[in-house]
Amino acid sequence: MPDRSPEALTYLHQHGAHFVLCRDKRPLAGFPWRAHTPDLDCVLSHRGNVGIIPFSVGTSALDVDKGEATQLSLFHPPLVILRSQRPGGEHFYYRDDTPRGNQYWSAFGCSGEVRSAKGYLILHHDAPVLLAHALANDKAECLFPAGLLDYVEPADVDQLGEVLLDDLDAPGSDQLRLLTPGAPILERVQKGRRNISLFDAVRFWAYQAARGYASYDDWVRAVEIRTLAENRRFPEPLTERHALSTGYSVAVWTWTTYRSGYGRSWTMEQRRRGGENRARRVRYDNRERDVEIVRRWESGDSLRLIARAVGITEGGVRWVLRRGA
Repeated sequence: MPDRSPEALTYLHQHGAHFVLCRDKRPLAGFPWRAHTPDLDCVLSHRGNVGIIPFSVGTSALDVDKGEATQLSLFHPPLVILRSQRPGGEHFYYRDDTPRGNQYWSAFGCSGEVRSAKGYLILHHDAPVLLAHALANDKAECLFPAGLLDYVEPADVDQLGEVLLDDLDAPGSDQLRLLTPGAPILERVQKGRRNISLFDAVRFWAYQAARGYASYDDWVRAVEIRTLAENRRFPEPLTERHALSTGYSVAVWTWTTYRSGYGRSWTMEQRRRGGENRARRVRYDNRERDVEIVRRWESGDSLRLIARAVGITEGGVRWVLRRGA
């Protein structure tokens, strides 16, 4: 039986937790888990995995399936990080008042799925204890980084002009308003979103500008100037020390990735990931149809009968079966 704390599960239940009883990772067959949550007694005595719908306790989560999430945790600190079943996988929980559907996300070199109001995550190991403790900490805000879901990849850096250090010295320069895809409008950002917004504004500029600098010291100085200029766009700017701390992180990361060749292939990599995500979304949307195809095939139906039943071609049925749906 998984190692779970009855006290932690009870606390979560008292605070509205919608639990999902599972066999391995799948909900119990025949139980309408989306519409009904099991009684606490059932949860405490269950011998399989227990999942939770994050939004039932006022949170949304990023399920990190691929990549290293260090940068994500630095710039979007979560309320709590819980381990997943996949080796190295993690669940990043954030406070949220917006019910969100299941969707894919990709940022900071990692990717995964959003779980909020329409999906669930398994509470592995001591996850109930850690989640209960995090929710009891009223001082921790850690709001869901919704901006990641509206991410727009930058244009090809070869098609953009280089921004020189001298151009950044004048606060009124048009270079400070350089159109950077996905960059936030800082003049509209209020407290609570300034750190994230400043980071996004500086990093989008940095992706385009880093190639123009041969010296690391010059690059850091350029990023500092840019950071302070962007910070002044807020209705209520951050302290200079706070802003420069964000700028320094961007400077080090961008310079390092360009030195390793990452910068030159950044756009192509994002496009490749976008293609993978689109394919995964198609599979996710058609998952019930694909399961039906496999079930009919294992029951002895012909390709022609299956194709007519699910409304696709025989070739499409073959493709699903080869993929091992």
